[in-house]
Amino acid sequence: MLKYGVYSVAYRTMLKYLVGGRQVNNLHIIVDTAPGKKQQASLEEALEKRASEVLRTRKIDYTIDHHYSAAHALLQAADYCAWAIYKKWHGKDMRSYDLIRGKNQERV
Repeated sequence: MLKYGVYSVAYRTMLKYLVGGRQVNNLHIIVDTAPGKKQQASLEEALEKRASEVLRTRKIDYTIDHHYSAAHALLQAADYCAWAIYKKWHGKDMRSYDLIRGKNQERV
């Protein structure tokens, strides 16, 4: 059993959302690098398992890269969105969520 099981669920949910009903041939996944080797290994295992489950079954080729979020603007944006959603549901703070609301409609 994976120690960071919540990430496994989050990975599966995000991958399903990303591919949705669209025709996708390949996907390049970029995730943050974890601070510890054991945590990194566990997260890599979870992501690979979910990517295989969601993407390979749909015949979508994929690659996975790990970058430090401090050096990657898109990872910082993803962290902000996750934090805003967390604040909405756990802190009942809508201010940050309202800034990103509806942005998924603008995606390419």
